[in-house]
Amino acid sequence: MKNIFAIFTAIILLIQPTFSQDKIFQKKLDDDNTKFTNVGNLGLTVTNFGTYGSGFVGWPNQPSAEFPLGSGIEHIFDGGLWLGAFLSNDANGSGRQGPFVTTGAVDAASVAARSGGFEFTNDIGSRVVERS
Repeated sequence: MKNIFAIFTAIILLIQPTFSQDKIFQKKLDDDNTKFTNVGNLGLTVTNFGTYGSGFVGWPNQPSAEFPLGSGIEHIFDGGLWLGAFLSNDANGSGRQGPFVTTGAVDAASVAARSGGFEFTNDIGSRVVERS
């Protein structure tokens, strides 16, 4: 009987951590990937997460990076801003550390869900605003 109780306890303790890893969290930030520009001969989707291109999610109604415009030929699947910098102790650059890098790009697997992999963020309810 003690062996059965020990085995049962061991199984529960081994299985329990896997349940917590399966928890799906609700997305806390809004990704507005509905806006695109079609000025000149280029159609390009721009999001408020620092990405360019739509990953062909809205194609053919929304261009990812279509050139020439109206041709149906896409040139970018998904890309993003890429920023990097070094940190130093003074203006002379002594004690330089880095580079420290951040990107708005995501891996291809997360494009369809549009919910993970982003380093650039925005506030809840934040949308892309067209000013002209």
